[in-house]
Amino acid sequence: MKMLLKSRMVRLGGAVLLAGSCALSGGGLAQAQGKPPIKIGVLMELTGVYASSGVYGHKSVTAYAKAFNAKGGMDGHPIELIVIDNQSKPDLTVAGYRKLVNDDKVHAVVCCGVTALSLVIKPFTKQLKVPTFASGQAADVISPPDTATWIFRPNVSQESNLRLQLESAKKAGVKNVALMGVNNAYGTIAGKLLTTIAPEYGLTVTGTQFFEAAATDVKAQLSLLQATKPDAIIVWAIGPQATLVAKNAQELAIKTKVYHSMGAANTEFIRDGGTATDGNYVSASIAMVPLAAMLPGDPGYLALKEYSDAWIAAEGRTGDDFGRTPWEAMSLLAAAIKAKKPDLTKVEEARSAIRDGIEGIRNFQGLVGTINMSPEDHSGIGMGGGQMLLIKNGRFTVAP
Repeated sequence: MKMLLKSRMVRLGGAVLLAGSCALSGGGLAQAQGKPPIKIGVLMELTGVYASSGVYGHKSVTAYAKAFNAKGGMDGHPIELIVIDNQSKPDLTVAGYRKLVNDDKVHAVVCCGVTALSLVIKPFTKQLKVPTFASGQAADVISPPDTATWIFRPNVSQESNLRLQLESAKKAGVKNVALMGVNNAYGTIAGKLLTTIAPEYGLTVTGTQFFEAAATDVKAQLSLLQATKPDAIIVWAIGPQATLVAKNAQELAIKTKVYHSMGAANTEFIRDGGTATDGNYVSASIAMVPLAAMLPGDPGYLALKEYSDAWIAAEGRTGDDFGRTPWEAMSLLAAAIKAKKPDLTKVEEARSAIRDGIEGIRNFQGLVGTINMSPEDHSGIGMGGGQMLLIKNGRFTVAP
């Protein structure tokens, strides 16, 4: 059973967005006829400054759908993906979301690979009442609970991620830290958190510097940080932005320990950064650990195997940490639909049932850890999740 990805161009608010629909083809399509599809909107940053995150999300959701449909779907119901590129822009994110909900009548949405756009879409999830998954790590994405009744984020929180970085730094004997972050919600929220949390670890913050997402050189900011004499630099940047920091640090011959957030947890970071990334620490999940390095009895082994197998079948490679949260979203959607068995032809009722089903998920073993959703916690992992990796000889290894 194969999948066919058809694409079409849709004009929204004067901008052209890429939209596509994934459906079963060949004999599989005939087999599924008569069974309404599970329609999932995919609203991702396929182009623009956040594309490094959004492209992974799109590929991950597609890999899941292909594997799901190859097994005959759920009781014969296939997944149909409707894909829109928000071009990394807030206004097109909102326009795309409205289109998916109002015109395409999707049952759920998987969107927004970054904090900034996750926060943009949050109020519309409650207004339009559609179960929505976002990847943004900021606490505000899913809190306060009464403002986040329709949005879920099965991802490590910024605070948890930052604590992992600080704990690792303290373990290495670090006394003073400085922060280098991208100048948007992802970086600035981390900067504010650092000043509050660092003292708990006996660490002194010597300085903070921020740079624009489109920057091509950050040596000036790095030089200013180095002048404050930190023992370690905490980096909060995503994809190419994180690579830029590593390269510029090498060019300045900076020997200070560098601890990256999950924004650097993908193979492109090493590929594009080359030797500049060696010795850098990166917080990540088991999605970055080779399956061969885990025992079949390890927690998360089966989740990692399913993830790796689907990605290799679809892309010829594994999906790294950037594809993890969208994959987790698809897995949780499938679990909720299986539990509630909604009538998919009654879209509004189905959306409500799916939302309730997600909120009721308990003891779900995912790539990020054990997930327990509740009305008060739409992350499901509390303050846990993640582990520190060290790049050594061009490879991710578990940090000592």
